[in-house]
Amino acid sequence: MLALNAVGVLLWAIVIGYVTLARVLGSFRLRGHVIDLPKWRMALLQVALATIDVAVTATIFFALLPNAPGLTWTIFLGVYVASYTAGLAANLPGGIGVFDTAMLFGLENYIDAPHIIGAIVVFRLYYYIIPLFLAGGLFAGNEIFVRGGGLLRAAGMAPTARAATVTPQGTTPWSEPDFAVAAATGLVGLCGAMLLMLGVLAPSTDYSWLDPEFADIASQAGQFIPSLIGAGLIVMALALSHRVNLAWGLTIMLLIAGAGFAATQDNQLWVIAVLVLCALLLAPFRSCFYRHASLLSGPFEAPTALSLFVLVICVLALALARHKTFLLSNNAWWAVVMSPELPNSVRFAVALAVVLASVAIWLLVRPGRVRALPWDAAASRRCS
Repeated sequence: MLALNAVGVLLWAIVIGYVTLARVLGSFRLRGHVIDLPKWRMALLQVALATIDVAVTATIFFALLPNAPGLTWTIFLGVYVASYTAGLAANLPGGIGVFDTAMLFGLENYIDAPHIIGAIVVFRLYYYIIPLFLAGGLFAGNEIFVRGGGLLRAAGMAPTARAATVTPQGTTPWSEPDFAVAAATGLVGLCGAMLLMLGVLAPSTDYSWLDPEFADIASQAGQFIPSLIGAGLIVMALALSHRVNLAWGLTIMLLIAGAGFAATQDNQLWVIAVLVLCALLLAPFRSCFYRHASLLSGPFEAPTALSLFVLVICVLALALARHKTFLLSNNAWWAVVMSPELPNSVRFAVALAVVLASVAIWLLVRPGRVRALPWDAAASRRCS
């Protein structure tokens, strides 16, 4: 509760500071850029409308939760705002993973994890997934209507050259790379979230249908490894949005690995189908991801070596923690973190290892810096 109060004070300070800057300064310079703020009355109106929007959204989410002793609307609102702010700060699509984890930690003292995750899934379904498919359908219809002539001409199906060139005035050619990158980012992020929540969406762990040797391997993997793959896919989605070529290859590998682990469990054919389909859809668009990752963009430097070292240590720590928590190995890593049956040291070690591993992976696959070469006689000869 003390941490939530501190976060609330910080958020109020940001809002008051924004309105004060709009009233006193109007504009200011930051790192060479002039930032113009709205008039203070407009700033107050923005704050009021944003407050109403967040309050209504939080109320809908609150209605999805079961009755819990001690959990009032105001307490839930504080948890929701803190989680929503963390999702915005993470700069991930929909705050995927960050928002959900923050909600789980904020509500763990009031409601058990399965009910929280169920509410999160329904909330995201109505506020993100269904609007995504509706908007995607409208976008596809708009593209076909506006640029259908160009698509038919490219396919050699246009009836006449005159008919193929009739398009609304002011339209620009359809950009396949932009759409492919945006679609890949969304699909991979959703697949990562699905693997994170696989234990809730498909909790079956019956391995009796497998060969005894394979059943032992599947039992040891459980939901722990797929949930780690899900966390890795979320990081890969962020790297794909920056068009990193290494992220393209690693994403396909993680999707196939997730499908392989799902194949060892019963009643998860739909999971395999979704992951394999996503990999097949992503594979043809290799040319859309052209930026070199930090790991491969230049000489092997100290930050890269440190990131690799941290990643290896985190993987070893997760393997050791999983060995110590064998009775809970069928659960996802976040379920291990939230389990009251384990010592706090083990829970903290697993959470810290996942966070550090995610950060290390991002530092390795993020876009590398482009180093400018000096213009000398050798460079002049190369360009001539």
